[in-house]
Parts: sequence; structure tokens; C-alpha cells
Amino acid sequence: MVIYYSRFLPNNSSTTYPLRQLLQKISNFRWTAQCEAAFIRLIMGAGREKTLTPYEPTLPIILTRPMGLADILSHIIDGQEKPIAFASRS
Repeated sequence: MVIYYSRFLPNNSSTTYPLRQLLQKISNFRWTAQCEAAFIRLIMGAGREKTLTPYEPTLPIILTRPMGLADILSHIIDGQEKPIAFASRS
């Protein structure tokens, strides 16, 4: 479910980092408070309705790179940024 919704979740790679570390062969599986917090953030983010704006070619577009390998594609509508899509890589 998280992989399917990852393009709609901002900062997905940062959020999933503690969980991805559990998959490393060189480390022991240890569920920490950081893993629990990441899991809850992912479930809450994937389970709630995100307010994404459909792409409209006549509106201005902004590409924002908040941190790391993450991007947010947005329109400017009534002076506010409205997200069209999120992208994140680990």
C-alpha cells in the first residue's frame, strides 16, 4: 500500500528510512520507537484523503525540492501553492 501511495506522500523516502533499515541483511531486525513512528505516519498518510490538484496546462507550475531527493509539483491557484504530485527516492 505504501509503495502505491508513495507518489502522494511528501518526504516518503525520509519517512520510510527507519523501516527500510530493517530490511538490511547486515543488521538484526529490531523494531524501535522510530520504526513505530514511521509506520504510524505512513498508515495515517496513506489512509487519509490528500488534497491533490489535477494538472491544468493553463496554470503556472512550480517545482519545489524541499530536502534530499524529494520533489513537489504544484500549481499556483489564488496565490496559494496546490500540490499536483509528490516524488521521493531513497
